[in-house]
Amino acid sequence: MIFDKLDRHPRYFGLHKGLSAGFTYLSTHDFTAVEPGRIDLNGDALYAVVQMYTTRPVGEGIWESHRRYIDLQYLVSGRERFLFAPLEQMQTGIYVPEKDFLPLTGSGSTLDLTSGFFVVFFPEDAHMPGLQLDMPELVKKVVIKIKILGI
Repeated sequence: MIFDKLDRHPRYFGLHKGLSAGFTYLSTHDFTAVEPGRIDLNGDALYAVVQMYTTRPVGEGIWESHRRYIDLQYLVSGRERFLFAPLEQMQTGIYVPEKDFLPLTGSGSTLDLTSGFFVVFFPEDAHMPGLQLDMPELVKKVVIKIKILGI
């Protein structure tokens, strides 16, 4: 897992070609007026999903992980809490390959994201996104999906 401010993204360029492409895309676009939806950058190898939703209490959150994709999650506006934990500390459910979704149960640590910050979740990082801090809040987020064996 990586947590940092988007301004410092160049220090992560050598980690994965797709991660570098995702950071470049995020740092060269203004997402404030972009409508929610999918944006293809390189087919299924690299794409962005613009999301807008209201954060929810931790009791309504869902633990997840992915096998085929790295998640680069960038907060455009608002505040969002995440829970995270090493995958090996979680109890796994049944993997859904068509959604690249592995449901999990367990507990973890807290990470709060504010506008301008990003978090990267690798397949070994369990995470629960979309949580509220003090109260429900409208957030706008861009999730870059980076295929592990993609670009």
